[in-house]
Amino acid sequence: MSWNAPAVDVQEFGVEQVPLDGQQLLAFDPSALHADGMVFEPVGSSADAVAEAQHHFDEEVRRLAHLDEIGSMRIRRLRERMAVVYYPVWVARYTFRGRAYQVVIDGDSGKVLYGKAPGNTWFRAAVLVGGMAMGALTAVDGTALALRMALSSDDSDSLLLAVLPLALGVAMMSWAYRRFRYGELVEFRIRGRRRPALRSAEIATLVRDVVAEFAPERRP
Repeated sequence: MSWNAPAVDVQEFGVEQVPLDGQQLLAFDPSALHADGMVFEPVGSSADAVAEAQHHFDEEVRRLAHLDEIGSMRIRRLRERMAVVYYPVWVARYTFRGRAYQVVIDGDSGKVLYGKAPGNTWFRAAVLVGGMAMGALTAVDGTALALRMALSSDDSDSLLLAVLPLALGVAMMSWAYRRFRYGELVEFRIRGRRRPALRSAEIATLVRDVVAEFAPERRP
């Protein structure tokens, strides 16, 4: 089993884990790394990392056991190894039509791991107006229609159905508000084919390739 977690704060980059299984690890060469990019030194505690890794392994063993109930369990770890691995990640930031975008690229495989783009203001406004209108229509008119049908029916349980349009309408309005409130920034990941390790000169070309994924198409 293997486990890895960032030793620095990488929340800005949106990458919480990197694929190390099957990777060839090379000896640490600080001069080469500093010459090719910015190197972030670990700031986390090694003791905390060991404790987190052991907890991860214990939970993985319990999951693989496939037992409904466990009375006691003894786990023995063999040939434990803990090391700091410096993993290459390219961060490309650019502006398009006055709006800022960010792409995080796996420096080994060439995959785009993370993307951050501004949301479309007009789309957010349209979702808010449309969602609120449909939600209010469903909550008010739908509930009134359901109550009328329930009162004309002899089944006493039909009154419970009148609550469904109200709940559905409130849910639609809540969804529209969340899309408007939190849609200012769009975060997503892109899966790509494996490529050779990237060099600094190739970043500009790769950014041009992913602009189409992040930015709206140009109109003639």
